[in-house]
Amino acid sequence: MKEIGNRTEIQLKTVSDVVFHVQCFDPFTALRVLGDLQRVLSPIVGSMVGSANATDVESINILSKSIGNICKGLHDYVDGDTLVKLIEMLVREDYISVSIEGGTPKRLSKDLVNLVFNGNPGGVLELAYEVVKVNYGGFFTIFKTLFGSQEA
Repeated sequence: MKEIGNRTEIQLKTVSDVVFHVQCFDPFTALRVLGDLQRVLSPIVGSMVGSANATDVESINILSKSIGNICKGLHDYVDGDTLVKLIEMLVREDYISVSIEGGTPKRLSKDLVNLVFNGNPGGVLELAYEVVKVNYGGFFTIFKTLFGSQEA
């Protein structure tokens, strides 16, 4: 695994009964990936939020409308190639290693991804989600702290 300056913090994440060692991205990689993720996700979130109004917020219908809009947004903005590109941005060989059946951690490779997630593409999505949590979990908390509350 690539050492990034003095930052070698590694979080263990279990996905599909396999232990992954996930290291934080370096700051510039994290920003680059965040920018690419927001380019795809912002229109989806925008379509979801854009359909809500004051009466929806007070009713259970907001949930069903939101789910429908998310699905429509995914359909409109995310094709298979885009989804693979996003996952490859997150599930990076130089930041993840894997321990299979308690063995010595090995640098993640496409062959290991295929071995671990054969027949389980949802597992790759779950791993990508764990990478997002490791890299961006505190992002909005820090952002709020820096800029303060926008309450009037």
